[in-house]
Amino acid sequence: MAMLRADYALFLDAPPVAPAAPRGLDVSLTPLATGFTHEPSDELFGPHVSAFTRAPHGAGFLLSIAAPVKGDAGAFFAMAHQTLLAAVAGREGWVLDVLKLWPQPVDKLGDLPDEPLPEDLFSIAFREQGEHGLRAETVGLSKLGQKELSFQFKGHALIEDATLLCAHFADWIFGQRRRVEGGAQVAFGLETLTFRSATPDGTPFRGWHPPLVLRLLSPERFPGVGALEVLGRTLPWEPAEAELTFALERSAAQRTLLEAHGLSGESPHVGALARACACLGTGPFVGTRVEPHAQRDSGWLFACESGHHPDQLAELSLGELARRVERIIPVLALPPGASARFDGDAVQLMLDRVTRGLSDGEDSDVSSI
Repeated sequence: MAMLRADYALFLDAPPVAPAAPRGLDVSLTPLATGFTHEPSDELFGPHVSAFTRAPHGAGFLLSIAAPVKGDAGAFFAMAHQTLLAAVAGREGWVLDVLKLWPQPVDKLGDLPDEPLPEDLFSIAFREQGEHGLRAETVGLSKLGQKELSFQFKGHALIEDATLLCAHFADWIFGQRRRVEGGAQVAFGLETLTFRSATPDGTPFRGWHPPLVLRLLSPERFPGVGALEVLGRTLPWEPAEAELTFALERSAAQRTLLEAHGLSGESPHVGALARACACLGTGPFVGTRVEPHAQRDSGWLFACESGHHPDQLAELSLGELARRVERIIPVLALPPGASARFDGDAVQLMLDRVTRGLSDGEDSDVSSI
């Protein structure tokens, strides 16, 4: 069975307090076989890395908290945080979240949320791969009983969207009660993410995890979970792409458009339905988004300026529509009430019907991009 887990290496000025085990949690506090030693190849994450590596680390303790994956994952990590606080009460020193590789001074532990968001639970390493671009690798999704993620893309400008993709996945699995294996699929805006096992399915695998994790956690305590390679495709019948550059570029185009106008929104699913005229894309046309009236409805209507009767508009998926008229992709995350007029490469947004807070100095509801 997949396990929720939290493992903390404690380096304190006095032995930690033996914590009481909340009901349903397996809690252990044991001395580390060796103190912390930072190897040149070890990666750590977060704002306190330099101070942590400079600080002296003698004998330490390992606080491990685990529970089977069931119920609310947020409740587990909230209890794990409270258990950690009880163990270091009245002490000074450092805590290293082992599976996230995130050091934190004891006096800063109160900054951690009692009810963490999924993105609080993992870190991401970005590795240069020359002509192949960048590879993103998560560290810490194993805390959710899940395999880590690995994917490839090109362009440092897409690092933020690569991070958002991982947060989207973590958010999706936060409420899951099973491990995601190879062959599974998850929607990411207009993309369908497909997962391919990068390590043996059905067997523990420690070799994927960073060396520091393996030094601090024994095979008995942490057998490993391996990794999933992430592939993307816009339409179900298209082959999965070995890299996610295009998927991240489409996500970035939508995100930056929303941010430029102080809006919040979410790209509808690739299979969500829109209405459009058959001559769309041959001349100027307007897209308008209204409140969806059904689960599969995107709320989008695209029509040229010929004044088609509603009966002349066909219903088709956004994935099919985006393939026909690719330049609509950046606007698809706009909220209901927004309209966009397309004339060649020019796009004019009409946002006067969108409910939003205007920032200082912003007084226009029409803009061109």
